[in-house]
Amino acid sequence: MFWLFDPLRHAHLDMTVYRSPAIAIAMTAFHFLPTRGTMSIQFPNPSRSYDASRHGVSFWGYDESREVAFVVGDALLANLNPGMGEDEAAALSAFDQHRARILTLAKSAYSGAPKRLYVIG
Repeated sequence: MFWLFDPLRHAHLDMTVYRSPAIAIAMTAFHFLPTRGTMSIQFPNPSRSYDASRHGVSFWGYDESREVAFVVGDALLANLNPGMGEDEAAALSAFDQHRARILTLAKSAYSGAPKRLYVIG
């Protein structure tokens, strides 16, 4: 396959770093280098579950077609919801009450790197 440099299609590449369009396109085509503006994690799936082994609530986000796992610890949930009990139902309830803030923290923690798990708090 042969790559043509199209300035509109490849506007997100930082040519000052890669020095030539051909190198930039080849490296990003094989996912060796990150591109600017592509670390866009979304959380369309509202499911979450309590993970007793990690002492926190697990949830998942998606960066294009890649699924990314997150865990928010019991300690952070207790800080967000001081009256929280110590059982699974209380942790899930605290997560649900503070979902927007937790997802904001998850977005800021997400680096785009292929990590197995992102732990928040």
